[in-house]
Amino acid sequence: MLKELMIPADSLYYSVFSGWNRYHLTGGQYRWMNDVQYPEVQNLAAAERFHIRPLHGIFHPASQVFLTEHILPEGFIHPVDIAAKPETAAEYVCVYRNLPVSQLQSLGDFTEQRNVAEEPEDARRAQRFAHRILTDAAGFYHCGYAYYGWDADSVYSSVNGERLYYDECSGTGMAEPQHPFPAADKAKLYCDPFQLQYGEDLDYFGMIVLLFYVLIGRFPYDGRLMDGIGAATAREQAAWYDAYRKNCIFIFDPENSINSIGTFASEEKFRQRWALLPADVKAVFTEVFTGRRTGNKLTPAPDELLRRCAFFRGE
Repeated sequence: MLKELMIPADSLYYSVFSGWNRYHLTGGQYRWMNDVQYPEVQNLAAAERFHIRPLHGIFHPASQVFLTEHILPEGFIHPVDIAAKPETAAEYVCVYRNLPVSQLQSLGDFTEQRNVAEEPEDARRAQRFAHRILTDAAGFYHCGYAYYGWDADSVYSSVNGERLYYDECSGTGMAEPQHPFPAADKAKLYCDPFQLQYGEDLDYFGMIVLLFYVLIGRFPYDGRLMDGIGAATAREQAAWYDAYRKNCIFIFDPENSINSIGTFASEEKFRQRWALLPADVKAVFTEVFTGRRTGNKLTPAPDELLRRCAFFRGE
């Protein structure tokens, strides 16, 4: 559904980082990657046009300064400035330039559609997405960054599926040995339940959850232990995420079937997709999602996954 963000045409926005940067609404609109419409603005000093979007989540000056001052690898969307209206200084907007084309499909939408009606090419597309995620993430981590916010709904595919775009994430910054868990309930789907700190290798864990979700269509701990737990209201959803994190038994754990799937006919497609994965790919997922990383062995980085598995290399 198309949503519109309407702001009075005579409003001014002031940069929260640089007082001389002021932006004026042009009256034009642009479409974000998911087809939502937002306003276009013009920099009063340089006459350059930009796009703005409300800042999602809490404004963290250190993180936002990092995003606006660093050039992230191609495909990772990030703002060039943060601005606010003088009369509503707590309502921040992100300022962007050179955005990708609109009407792209998120990997979350692709996965949901595949779960409803699978097309013959979907398995191959999912493999291409996995290869692209790993290749892009390897370049991202080589720059010393950590994404801290992997989510299938924030990664968008080009029409031909050859390029992926990663939506701006307020947690993105330099990789840290220790990092607090994200506050959002949904982030619990991508956080390692076996670890107390969310460091760089745990950002790898979130990325591997994304790979699993795109390839299988289900999250790694969403098994029979989650049956009957409602998620219709905000309170129920929060309880669902807490239960998901506590019931951290891999749905395809070869040594513990208490949280396995297959009771319902609708779950058979997930079992079939798992069965079709190469043995080395299944071994990676099993190792990571059962917490059986022994000794000092950490979650495998993108480079290691590309090296270990021909499937991830697109072969």
